[in-house]
Amino acid sequence: MSPSITLLVLLISAATLFSSSSIAHGPGAPPSQRRATSTGTGNCWPQERDALLEFKKGITGDPAGRLASWHEDKEDCCRWAGVRCSNWTGHVVGLHLRKVRTKDPALHDPSETALEGQISPSLTSLHHLEHLDLSLNNLSGPVGHVPEFIGLLKNLRYLNLSCMALSGRIPPQLGNLSNLHYLDLSLFHYFDSIPYLYTTDISCGTDWELSLSGNYFDSPVASCWLWNLTSLQHLELAETFLHGQVPDVLGHMTSLHVLDFSNSFGTIDIMKANMTSLCNLENLDLTYDSLNGDIIDLLLPNCSTSKLKELHLGGTNLTGVIPDWIGRRWSTLLILELYRNQFAGSVPSGIGMLSNLLILDLSYNEFTGPVLSEIGRLNNLVHIDLSHNQFNGSMPSEIGSLGDLLHLDLSQNRFNGPMPSEIGNLYGLLELNLSQNQLSGPVPSQIGMLSKLTYMDLSNNNLTGVISHEHLGGLKDLTTIDLSGNYLKIMVDPAWSPLFRLDYANFATCEMGPLFPDWLQTQEGIIELKMSRVSIFDKLPDWFFSAFSNARRLDISNNAISGTLTNDLQNMTLLENLYLDSNQLTGAVPRLPTNLMELDISENSFSGPLPPNFGTENLEYLNLASNHFTGPIPHSICQMMFLGQLNLANNYFDGEFPLCIEPGSPQILILRNNRLSGNFPSSLQLWTELYVLDLGWNNFSGRLPLWIGNFNELGILDLSANMFTGSIPATITRLNQLSQLNLAGNMLSGPLPRYLSNLTGMTRAYIPTFSAFTYPRPIRPGHFADFGQIIIFLNGSVVRPMTITHVNLSVITKGQERYYKDGGLYGMVSIDLSSNKLSGSIPEEITSLDGVMNLNLSWNQLSGRIPHKIGAMQKLESLDLKENKIYGKIPQSLSNLTYLSYLDLSYNNLTGTIPSGGQLDTLYEQYPFMYNGNSGLCGHPLKKNCSNSSEPVHGGHGRDEYDPKLLSFSFALVVGFVVGLWVAFCVFLFKKSWRIAYFRLFDVAFDNVYVFVVVICARWAKGATTY
Repeated sequence: MSPSITLLVLLISAATLFSSSSIAHGPGAPPSQRRATSTGTGNCWPQERDALLEFKKGITGDPAGRLASWHEDKEDCCRWAGVRCSNWTGHVVGLHLRKVRTKDPALHDPSETALEGQISPSLTSLHHLEHLDLSLNNLSGPVGHVPEFIGLLKNLRYLNLSCMALSGRIPPQLGNLSNLHYLDLSLFHYFDSIPYLYTTDISCGTDWELSLSGNYFDSPVASCWLWNLTSLQHLELAETFLHGQVPDVLGHMTSLHVLDFSNSFGTIDIMKANMTSLCNLENLDLTYDSLNGDIIDLLLPNCSTSKLKELHLGGTNLTGVIPDWIGRRWSTLLILELYRNQFAGSVPSGIGMLSNLLILDLSYNEFTGPVLSEIGRLNNLVHIDLSHNQFNGSMPSEIGSLGDLLHLDLSQNRFNGPMPSEIGNLYGLLELNLSQNQLSGPVPSQIGMLSKLTYMDLSNNNLTGVISHEHLGGLKDLTTIDLSGNYLKIMVDPAWSPLFRLDYANFATCEMGPLFPDWLQTQEGIIELKMSRVSIFDKLPDWFFSAFSNARRLDISNNAISGTLTNDLQNMTLLENLYLDSNQLTGAVPRLPTNLMELDISENSFSGPLPPNFGTENLEYLNLASNHFTGPIPHSICQMMFLGQLNLANNYFDGEFPLCIEPGSPQILILRNNRLSGNFPSSLQLWTELYVLDLGWNNFSGRLPLWIGNFNELGILDLSANMFTGSIPATITRLNQLSQLNLAGNMLSGPLPRYLSNLTGMTRAYIPTFSAFTYPRPIRPGHFADFGQIIIFLNGSVVRPMTITHVNLSVITKGQERYYKDGGLYGMVSIDLSSNKLSGSIPEEITSLDGVMNLNLSWNQLSGRIPHKIGAMQKLESLDLKENKIYGKIPQSLSNLTYLSYLDLSYNNLTGTIPSGGQLDTLYEQYPFMYNGNSGLCGHPLKKNCSNSSEPVHGGHGRDEYDPKLLSFSFALVVGFVVGLWVAFCVFLFKKSWRIAYFRLFDVAFDNVYVFVVVICARWAKGATTY
């Protein structure tokens, strides 16, 4: 090119640059106000700089110092944090002050880095502003509305005010933003109190993106202004309150690429929305919307050239069978999510045509049948989740051809047979979950080739064989392993040092012994280790507590581990759960870690007294049962304010229960089978949340307190085998959730309390709030352990269920003492008042407790008749009334007890014919003693015939005091005796001659008897002397 032409080109370029700058800045803009270069040097426009400083004055809180660079002495505002300027004009074109969220959403706190204050009107001076993002801050100001002046920023193309706790109506002035292409006014849930935005009519330009997620539409969705935006490309209404039916105009919005109605609430009807003509739709998200219908009736895009890439229909209550045409109609799909629905049948073979599919999630449905081999055609898959269905058959070996697969979850199905060895071809696999199936046989050694695997769960199958170094040696990135619930034997070289570093390991029920695995001491970063029932018969290694100093949960229960606990235990400052129960550990218990929440060392041989400062204030679960502890219970348990379960059963604790003056929160207190004495513990008056109270088999004495009726939550009360005296307090009938009452083996006297019908927990209509497996525990402030177990109730309280373990309660039922452990407690409804001194009759009200399964009133002094309506106790399985003074006939209604499997009425005063029918016809064969000691009983199955019996039916032990003939005879005898006595008395009183003759005769007779006795005695004395 000639020099003249080159010069001409340069001149033209310079002129063009000058003219564009003049147009942009205004013809009269002085040089001092211009930013001439694109290198970022020079000053920004002063009026825009002042506007930004004025905006900063409206910020009252900046905890992260994000506006620290906004200073008057720093003239170039284009270098301020969050400010973007045009490289050509120097004008501020972008303001990006979005708060950056923390990496862990569960720990996200907006107040940590969010700006506080209000949006200043000075922003209207930024005439060239194109991008404004203030999201995730708290700039709602005193009014809390979306500022109307934002409608003056006419060059805006991007506006994001989401998650700012704004309320009120969306101002119509936003309709003036004719250049706007992206509007986000969504809220979501990042603030403690989320007010709603109400939508109103605004009009904007075409070809733009709109997000109103997390807001409230106060009018029917069909009348909303947004349907006028027929050229919308992106519409987000997630987590929005909508009601009414989606209008047909949705079908005319053919420019839509993204349509998101996910997690909407209200009464919106999306099922009938016509989306068949949305041929440009790439992403349809209806997740967790209540569609409630057959998928065939959902009017999804039906185009010959469909562009659909993402289909999210999880949690929508859809039913039916997946249509086979899914592969032909939507061959472009990348993501298919159909989880948490009610789909049934088999997976159609048409899914094999989705060759571009990356994510397939069919979990939590009711799919059946085998997984078709066509799944092997989906070579691009990176995520497969078929968990929580009813798939059966063997795992298809074709899965091994999915070389890009990162996540494979087939858990909680019915797959059987061996694991395919082809699974070792998934070299990029990160997560593998095959748990809770029926897989059998050995684990293929090829699994050791999955070098990138981080998560492996094969638990709860029927896998057998050996897990060796060949299986584990190549898993260098493994952090989670679960082999529990199988029949595997882990055998590795004692000197083996694995390449992986585990965070979570569960080997429960696998065989790892008999020696303690030394390779575990290399896993110093482990957080949770479960080795229950792994057949270890070895001493607890010295390195155990020091090697796992970072652990939060350790479980080596149900083995035969011996040895003592070292002082290193107290250095495990992160430990929250420690389970050493059912071993052979001995010695004393050392000082516990300060953060320990659950401790179970039951069923060992620990001994000695507990120190006065035993325990920690954070303990929620403490089980020391079945050891050899002695001495008093330390007063330190009164300081365990979060203690929910305390089990000290089967030890040698003595003395009185500690006197606690602060209210506690235990739900379960078990002191069974110790040597405790004193009156009923007064401290329990403050523990009003008790669900299980077992003081049985101790030496407690005195009367039962009246406040025992204040335990409103009490479901199980066992005070058996103590020395309690006095009557049963009537307040006990206020325990309307009680399902098990055991006062046997005391010295209680008096009548049974009336109003037993108030014990509604013993009726069939009662539905317990919590089963015996779990009980509610409050979540303490600032504690976020295991969100998967949190239950939120309607009253606003938040609780976490805790498992009831090692709760052994005995019930004398069916003639023998039976022990119910843990879950066996659930459903047992029982009343046992045997072996006391109770008197009076059995109240008729007891028959209203139709949920009672065991009623034992034996070995008392009860009288009266068996309640006539005893047959109303339909659930009764065992009835024991022996060794009382009950009389009268056996009620015929007793034959109505269809569940009755044990009956003992022996040694009472029962009379009459034994009723027949139901269980009464067969029980005698099994328990032939059931009628013994009732001589007045007759009829089948006894050999005594009621009509021809030679023995008096109403005599002796079997007498019935209500026999009218017996009453008449007795009355006549008494009257005759009294009348005869008075006749003789009156005769002697008025006839003196008769009276003298009577007494003279009496004197003569007395003298004769006296002489006779003296003579006989003298002869006897003389004979004895001679001898």
